[in-house]
Amino acid sequence: MCYKIMLYTVYSCNHAFPEPPEGMRVDCGNPRCRVSTEHPSNCSGTYCVQNHFQYMTQPQSVPNRHLPYPCPHCHGS
Repeated sequence: MCYKIMLYTVYSCNHAFPEPPEGMRVDCGNPRCRVSTEHPSNCSGTYCVQNHFQYMTQPQSVPNRHLPYPCPHCHGS
């Protein structure tokens, strides 16, 4: 199944913010997955709905940066 990878930055105040906010999409490559780019563009209707799946698994969170200072919200307080 397709999913998203959410990269995020962790600040010294322990707040974390995703970068980019929408995440990066990982394609499963399965033609029976309606979210995949491998799903045939001409597949639609009742057959597609009954035989193929359309959902993404939970996003995977990956901390990509740890910064030694507070986030913009805490820094301003």
